[in-house]
Amino acid sequence: MLAAGLHEARAKPALLRLILGLERQSAWPLAAALGIAVFCLLAMSFSPRPPVFTTAAAVGFGSMGWWLLLIATWQATRGSVYSEIGVLTAIFMAGLAGGAGLACRWPEPAHRLPLALAAGAVLSLLIAAGVAVHFPLAAVPVLLIAGGGLTGLAFPGLTALSSRGSRRSAGIAFAADEAGAAAGALIVGIVAIPWAGLTATAWGLAALQLAAIPAVIMTLRRG
Repeated sequence: MLAAGLHEARAKPALLRLILGLERQSAWPLAAALGIAVFCLLAMSFSPRPPVFTTAAAVGFGSMGWWLLLIATWQATRGSVYSEIGVLTAIFMAGLAGGAGLACRWPEPAHRLPLALAAGAVLSLLIAAGVAVHFPLAAVPVLLIAGGGLTGLAFPGLTALSSRGSRRSAGIAFAADEAGAAAGALIVGIVAIPWAGLTATAWGLAALQLAAIPAVIMTLRRG
């Protein structure tokens, strides 16, 4: 963000100074916030009725986080070209549609939700390992369609899991997913990537996705 402001001369000086000061500080508050979020997700697994809505928010947060991380990687390694960003976004959305279409064919999509979350953690770790940085032309499109596919796979499972109570619950779960995506856009794009960097942010996404798995397993066991 600082580099963009300096080269494109379109950011306010006060904002640039704020971001520069943020980059110079230790990122331990982010690590502490991540630890609190992981603890809360795990603690909710032991509630009488683990909330599906927090899992939906974690899915939305991770989905938006992947998109931002991979687009940022593409811009850092290949440059920022609107047509290319448009194609990459289309690839991500195609993966989302394909994943949702595939999951709708499964008789019990909710039972595959823990596997989708675990696969999402693996995808985050691949980003953290620098696969997209070292092989952007090949890896970024593949990881984008994989991220969209995993997000799409999770949607029918979340809907099935939440609608056991009522149709209204399914709507709330979708709203929670979108709220998580909005939070991901703000936190990952504005705070985490400039402050902690791509690698640490990807590790954080993996931790959140793994922490969301126990609540889903407990919900499935309790019917």
